[in-house]
Amino acid sequence: MITIVDFQDVTLEDVFEDMEEYWDNKPLAVPQDPIEDIPIYYMDFPQIHLQDIISMAYDDLEDIQSSSSGGSSPAAESRRCSHCKAESTPLWREGPDGKGTLCNACGLRYRAGKLMPEYRPLASLTFDGSVHTNQTPGSKRRANALKKRKISEFLD
Repeated sequence: MITIVDFQDVTLEDVFEDMEEYWDNKPLAVPQDPIEDIPIYYMDFPQIHLQDIISMAYDDLEDIQSSSSGGSSPAAESRRCSHCKAESTPLWREGPDGKGTLCNACGLRYRAGKLMPEYRPLASLTFDGSVHTNQTPGSKRRANALKKRKISEFLD
């Protein structure tokens, strides 16, 4: 029986190394019957996707280690996201200008290829809330009045 004590000295890097060893040693077999002969691990976790996940996790691990190893320096405290100009984020990510130049949200969009110049959250100096909102003055009041009217009609 495995207990929690057995896992006290296991690091995230150990887990990733074990996963890489596992997938590197898997033979690529050509199945005779496409349904019955495909091993379950090929159907559930394609190697290509798992390798992508492992490499992304290594990148995140390096970012976390580099941000936590340096301590708090004045330069790190005055960082700004090169895209949205946010000053605080749980994790600084790699962007087109190098490591640690994008906030967490923009870094995830950049990695997915969906970082658009038009997207500027509220922290940005160039963001204009009146242009990027569906609300007009009094729209909440009108919406609440409509809800109350529908509820009263339903109850009557």
